[in-house]
Amino acid sequence: MLIATIVARNYLPQARVLARSFLEHHPDGRVVALVVDAPGEGLRDDEPFEVITPGHLATDPAVLDTRVLQRMATIYTVLELSTALKPFLLRHLVHDRAEPAATYLDPDIQVFAPLDDIDALAREHGIVLTPHRTHPVPDDGRQAYERVLVTSGAYNLGFISVSGGALPFLDWWAENCRRDCVLAPAEGLFVDQRWLDLGVTYFPHHVLRDPGCNVAYWNLDGRPLATTRLRFFHFSGYDPDVPHLLSVHQGPQPRVLLSEEPELRALCADYAARLEAEGWRECRKLAYGLDHAANGMRIDPLMRRIYRREILQRRIGQPHGIGTVDELPNPFDPAQVDAFVALLRSPFPGSAAPRISRYLHALHDERLDLQREFPSLTGEAGNHYLWWVREMGHTELGVPLELIPTPDDLYPAPPPGPVERPEGVRVVGYLEAELGVGEAGRAMTAALHAAGEPFRVLASDNLTSNRQNARPYHEGDGPADGDVNLICVNADRFGNLLERLEPDARRGRHTVGVWGWEVEDFPPAHAAAAEHVDEVWTYSRHAAAAIRAAVDKPVHVVPLPVVERRPSGRGRAELGVPDGFVFLFCFDFFSILARKNPLGAIEAFTRAFPTPSAPGSGGPQLIVKSINGDRQLAELERLRMRVIDRPDVHVRDGYLDPGDHLALVAACDAYVSLHRAEGFGYTMAEAMLLGKPVIATGYSGNLEFMDERNSFLVEHSMVPIGEGAEPYPAWSRWAEPDVDHAASLMRRVVEDPAGAREVAERGRHDVRTWHS
Repeated sequence: MLIATIVARNYLPQARVLARSFLEHHPDGRVVALVVDAPGEGLRDDEPFEVITPGHLATDPAVLDTRVLQRMATIYTVLELSTALKPFLLRHLVHDRAEPAATYLDPDIQVFAPLDDIDALAREHGIVLTPHRTHPVPDDGRQAYERVLVTSGAYNLGFISVSGGALPFLDWWAENCRRDCVLAPAEGLFVDQRWLDLGVTYFPHHVLRDPGCNVAYWNLDGRPLATTRLRFFHFSGYDPDVPHLLSVHQGPQPRVLLSEEPELRALCADYAARLEAEGWRECRKLAYGLDHAANGMRIDPLMRRIYRREILQRRIGQPHGIGTVDELPNPFDPAQVDAFVALLRSPFPGSAAPRISRYLHALHDERLDLQREFPSLTGEAGNHYLWWVREMGHTELGVPLELIPTPDDLYPAPPPGPVERPEGVRVVGYLEAELGVGEAGRAMTAALHAAGEPFRVLASDNLTSNRQNARPYHEGDGPADGDVNLICVNADRFGNLLERLEPDARRGRHTVGVWGWEVEDFPPAHAAAAEHVDEVWTYSRHAAAAIRAAVDKPVHVVPLPVVERRPSGRGRAELGVPDGFVFLFCFDFFSILARKNPLGAIEAFTRAFPTPSAPGSGGPQLIVKSINGDRQLAELERLRMRVIDRPDVHVRDGYLDPGDHLALVAACDAYVSLHRAEGFGYTMAEAMLLGKPVIATGYSGNLEFMDERNSFLVEHSMVPIGEGAEPYPAWSRWAEPDVDHAASLMRRVVEDPAGAREVAERGRHDVRTWHS
């Protein structure tokens, strides 16, 4: 039996696991691997498969030649190119090599049983396919759900088996994959898979419904491993560095949870070990060999879409005389790469905004945030867009320097005229949203009321997904058209909110931005919001230092009020708080898991108390209370998997009424936050106001109200933030709390409750005094 797969160099370990698992059950079998960016690093002399390159497929110019390969390498991402070459590879095997049958398997598949019957089915029927699912999907909002499957196609082409009788089908499929194997659901295309929905109506085929074949995240809910004879498993989207998830493709709402599937956990752990043994950690660092033009500029997905559009338009003959397909420049050729850049910098033929390049026009078309900020690209509005791209496009959006507008592309915009307004403050923010920024805005209404300032709360366009059950402490009775804007929205959303507020929200008004920020460096993209303000207020000296270094407007530290509120009367039993000494940590998944660091709190607790205490035993317990985990189930699963063997750690997600939330804080014995950075740290201040000892990282905004007298500060070191914690710059720093020190402080407050109470009383006094 012959199988084939397609990889880029960074996926070679997956191909090795596939090949070895197949050969284990087929000692006389053969494996062919098409490496799309070979030759190069990563390949070994003793690979368990035959290596071929795209050039091996260009044996018939009528089917595929080097020019077509170059265009495919330009218009397609690595995923798209790998799938687009699939029919060409299979055609090469069953036609050029005259193999009686060939089975394609995605490289992230592992074989667990013989597959010879599939080879026989291919010889009999010509084409063998597997459907994504063989049973309906529950309508519960988790992925994969049926709308996703409709978009991605009825059949999963991580598997297909063909014989020579499939040649007409392979020619038809290859023709459609030359230009239209793109991940573009808006066009009705999902790489090669949607084509098969049509192809099965043209060509005879066999549908393999064996529940042990092509088992994956999209069908596992109906194929339990404990009762299914597994033949091959498709680890689509599995990442050994994210071991709590079966697949990153399930998005934030995964249907299959490893915390609920012990057999699946074991299967994934074994697969991860096999990948490691095959060099996964080294190969994943290899860059895709077709990702850069000859001048070193990265060919990003937007450039690829523009290039494909040019091919499609030139094939049908556009009326603007833009040339033929053969005249398109080859970005991989040093002699043609300047022409490729010139193409991207030129306007679309017949464009109403001729100063906007193809690239920048397409960028605007694809981003709703840019469309909101710059509703038009003609005239003055287009010039504002060009100015913004020149200042911020490279740092915020990664626009290549070669495509940034030059001064010749721009002209200055005239300033607006003056207008008179009545005295008064307009408070705008997420004033009904249950999140920290919303509470900050509400606290400002309490402060303005206490200060006797005329103000009015304006209904805001809440650009947040948090629940909207809160209310401002005071609505105010000042003029609705006051001469001061107090806008309690962070810098990254500031321009959007101002734009939606009213077209001339700043004219005749002094505008104050009330901004929070958590790390040492304020991103240039956020600093751009300073053009909309006259001054900035922030909650801590830590945040102020970062913002001052990045903006040229006055920045003031304005203490954030922590409003005293009465908890509901619900006790421990009603709130589900276990017996024993209870630590509590509360956070919002939308506030970036890496920054809030609940895993750090869990690690410190398990080190402090290595022997788990069962609920009801009276031993120490930890409650990790979150909101919006149901919107980010994949991240919530990370926490659940971490505590799967710790019954004394309780991960609870969901909103509570404000009074019940305060009752939960009041019911705990100590509060802990091993955050990596905070702009202020409202939950810590709230716990201190309720008289709770607080253990927290001794870094960032919480030092505005915490010190060695009134709290238990955890030692830390400073580390790079790194990738994956946006919006925080990867090149900036934040704290890495010392979990051993935190563990010792946890033991201390349990073992010395009287001393902890003394510290907590000083904390309550200080917050009441300085943040009333």
